[in-house]
Amino acid sequence: MIQFFKKRFGHWTPRYIYSRLLLSVNEILHPDWPWLTKEAVKVLDSVLEDEYIGLEFGSGRSTLWFAKRIKRLISIEHDRFWFDKIKKKLIKENINNVDYYLKSADEYVNILDEINDNSLDFVLVDGLLRDVCVKKSLSKIRNGGLLIIDNINWFVPSESYSPASMKNNNFASDVWREIFTRDVKDWKKIWTSNNVTDTLIIIKS
Repeated sequence: MIQFFKKRFGHWTPRYIYSRLLLSVNEILHPDWPWLTKEAVKVLDSVLEDEYIGLEFGSGRSTLWFAKRIKRLISIEHDRFWFDKIKKKLIKENINNVDYYLKSADEYVNILDEINDNSLDFVLVDGLLRDVCVKKSLSKIRNGGLLIIDNINWFVPSESYSPASMKNNNFASDVWREIFTRDVKDWKKIWTSNNVTDTLIIIKS
């Protein structure tokens, strides 16, 4: 029983509890913001342009938020219930610049085969098969474009205080290791954290 509670609530330190409270306040103040860190949302809001074309793996509040700021968004979702919920919101708000797809895990990354290299201004990875999605997206992003990875601390080693963060040069998979030790090694990175979760913004060079 002690081990159960330690595993379930061991990360509930004073720092974490305080960070959760701050996160809750931010959620109340900005109910339409994507579920990314506050700092990441502010960075994105400052750099997105009307003519941008973006792709997101994993839909939600980000779908509507991005769609209101850019020319076109391609959004991939695997969960039928969530897909229907977000689709209704898009219709309700008369948002018609989103190509929204429901894909199974087997089909999830196939959309990238239909997208030209260097044609996307950004890719947000916040759904299934994140390492594969990131790997296959790299060539699709234009130079100077953005790769946004949510919950990055789960997959790549860091000094983050957020729960379940990878440490000691450990990577969640060999694909993650290859991406960060070779593919994006020299790309500029903006790592943001609220001590609950982390979002990484990478600028392609």
